[in-house]
Amino acid sequence: MADSPSKGSKVVKIISTSLVVIGIILSLLIFVGRKQMMGQRYEVTAIESVNYSKGATEEDAKKLGEVLISQGYFNGKGAKNVLLMKDENGVVISFILNTRWDDPKVVGALRNMAAAAAQEGIGNPVTLKLLDDNLNTKNEIVIE
Repeated sequence: MADSPSKGSKVVKIISTSLVVIGIILSLLIFVGRKQMMGQRYEVTAIESVNYSKGATEEDAKKLGEVLISQGYFNGKGAKNVLLMKDENGVVISFILNTRWDDPKVVGALRNMAAAAAQEGIGNPVTLKLLDDNLNTKNEIVIE
């Protein structure tokens, strides 16, 4: 009976298989959640876009894109994605940044862009969110 696997090796195999299945399920959930948060893509330039979801429309995304061009944020010099969502509580505009979520100059400039978007008819109040690459909120400001 030297060829039959021991109980210990069977348990290790079951645990290993279970961990792989859990990893696959978690990966799928993260992918679906990110895709849902990103929403529909409105291409402003070849490398810059406004992704809109929930109650936001393509027309809203277009307005926001125009504001971001006029403010110099969308300038064709680097890939950028901005997220736009609307619900009964107002509008959420999210900028995906690598760092500088608390830099007063960056926060001030993005706050002014969000306020300009509100003035162009995106809606009120506007919540400005600064996100990391994994879409985690690093800073949040309500603009009324």
